[in-house]
This record gives sequence, structure tokens and C-alpha cells, in this order.
Amino acid sequence: MSTYLIKRLFMVIPTVWGAVTLVFLAIHLAPGDPISLYIPPDFPVNASEERIQELRARVGLDRPLYQQYLSFLAGVVRLDLGTSLQHRTPVAGAILERLPRTLELGILSLAIAVALGVPIGVLSAIRRGSAVDNVAMTLALFGVSIPNFWLGILLMQLVGLHWPILPPSGFGGSIFTANGLRFVILPAITIGISGAGGLARYTRSSMLDVLNEDYVRTARSKGLSGRVVVYKHAMRNALIPIVTLLGLSFGSMLSGAVIVETVFGWPGIGRYLVTGIQNRDFPVVQGAVLFIAVGFVLANLITDLVYGFIDPRIRYD
Repeated sequence: MSTYLIKRLFMVIPTVWGAVTLVFLAIHLAPGDPISLYIPPDFPVNASEERIQELRARVGLDRPLYQQYLSFLAGVVRLDLGTSLQHRTPVAGAILERLPRTLELGILSLAIAVALGVPIGVLSAIRRGSAVDNVAMTLALFGVSIPNFWLGILLMQLVGLHWPILPPSGFGGSIFTANGLRFVILPAITIGISGAGGLARYTRSSMLDVLNEDYVRTARSKGLSGRVVVYKHAMRNALIPIVTLLGLSFGSMLSGAVIVETVFGWPGIGRYLVTGIQNRDFPVVQGAVLFIAVGFVLANLITDLVYGFIDPRIRYD
């Protein structure tokens, strides 16, 4: 177990390095000069090229691209993600400040996806070919297909403005408070519905495979109730692929929160990333993508470790 864990942790390094390198190259090779966004208001309009170069040197954009890249990697090793070009504040501190908000939104969204997707998928598998199955899979297809930003705007219009039941946007504090929970419900539902659709379809497929196994027919022939057969025998063996999807879904929700956080004005890493992209704030974009990539990898690692608890026959040799 420990050997397997160490090997997986070492695999995190090339994955995260690849993601950060691609983002670094993409944002630096994009057309335009980001320094024009950060010229102080008192900077003369007809400033000389020397003054412009002085400003570029101040933020470190005067060095060759490979030097900037090596400097960034060295900073990552030291857990130093640089300083925001726009706000002149440490990027690592800003991300850590916003990280709890993104995790709260992601965990609540995943809980909504599981609460909706798994029961719908199980019910659809049990009632295969019936009207219930058709309706359930139609709703699941709707959840998978609808864009997050469109669903978010729709919920804001209906539940936030037309019928003012919940706040349409903003942040009201921790989700463990009544006011904070009111503000997080709409963005969590927006992300959760998309995850529930895919989870329902995957759960249905996994359950159908298990329900046709010999040991399930044997359990039924022994006179066990349908509830016992489904939840004690079939469901446990169908959980392995479902847990795999849950790990991937949590990582997808972290990245999907980029748009949703922007739509709802949620102060998380996703909104911080969008602001950095709009302002071509290199350190902000690189730091935010680094955290999202690490979140993906850790979610997959935790998923692999959960396998052993679900099925004791799985060993990490």
C-alpha cells in the first residue's frame, strides 16, 4: 500500500508539470503586450521606450522566455507562485484564501450530483425499458447536455429574480452558516445537475451489467427481497466504476466552477483565474491552473485508494 502510494505521488509530478508548462507557453505566446495593461495612470502618453522597458524589467517580462519559465518552476518548488501583476499581491496567498470557497462549492456540488444521479441510475436500471427508465434517461441527457453558464443564468432569472427565493449571486459567508448556504445553493445546483446526468447514465450501465450476473440470480432464487438483492449484492459490486467516475467528476467540477463562479460572482479560484486571463496576469493564471491540476490528480489518487475499502479483494501490489 505504501509503495503504491509513493509511486502514485511521484506520478503527480510529470502530470502537473505538463499542465503548467502548456499553460505557461500558451499565455506567453499569445499575441499582445500585457505590459500595456499595467502602465500607471501618471505614466506619460509619449513615454520613451526606456521607460517602457524599465516597467517591463520591474515585473520581470524583459527576460528571455526560457529564463522566465525556469524562474517560475524554481518558484513552484519553493511554493512561491510569484506576485500578481495587477494587484501586486502574492499569488499563493490569494489562492489559499479562495481555496476553501472553491472546495465548499465543489463538495456540495458533488453531494448534489450523487444524491440525484445514483438513485436515478439505480431506478432506471431496475425498471429497464419502462416509462420510468425513458424519463430518467431523458432527464440525465438534459443534465449532461445543458451548458453550465446557461443553466446558471436561467436559475438566476427564475429563482433569484422572477421568484426571489434565493440570492441570485454573491457570497454570504461560509456554507456552514444559514446565510452562506443560501448563496451557495444556486451555483452548487448548476454544477451538480451536470454531474448528476453523467453519473445517472453511468450508474445505470454499471447496474445493468451486475444485475445480469449469476450471483444476483442466485440471490433472487434464494427468496431474498428485491431491496436486499439490489443494495447488498448488486450495488456494492457496481460501485467500482461509479467511484471512478466520482473521482473524475470532482476534478471536472473544480474546473467547471471556473465559469459558474464567474456567473454567480463566487469568490473562488475559478473566478480568480478568469480575472487573470482577462488581464493577462501571468502569475495568477499559472498559479490557478497549477492548483486545479493538483486537484485533479489528488482526486484520482483518493479514488484509487477508496477501491480497497469498497472491495477487499483489491490489493495494491
